[in-house]
Amino acid sequence: MKALLKTTLLLIGMIAVGSISGNTGEERVLNFFHTNTGESLQVVYFRQNAYDPKAFAYLRVFLADWRDGKQHDINQQLMLSFITFLPM
Repeated sequence: MKALLKTTLLLIGMIAVGSISGNTGEERVLNFFHTNTGESLQVVYFRQNAYDPKAFAYLRVFLADWRDGKQHDINQQLMLSFITFLPM
């Protein structure tokens, strides 16, 4: 439950503009903009009918605590659930 709260607050806290773009065919892309650091991330998280584990590694780095750089584990099922509710 604590991990769920941390992930949710992190996503809300940085106003994760996680828009899905290019979702045609075999590739699905996430675009993020981190309001605290000004960094952006574009990552293909799904290709050739499979989720790309490298995408979650990039997300873990991008979603690190912007104040001290600490990285936390990402619940992949939770993240995938969040992604499915984003508008296409």
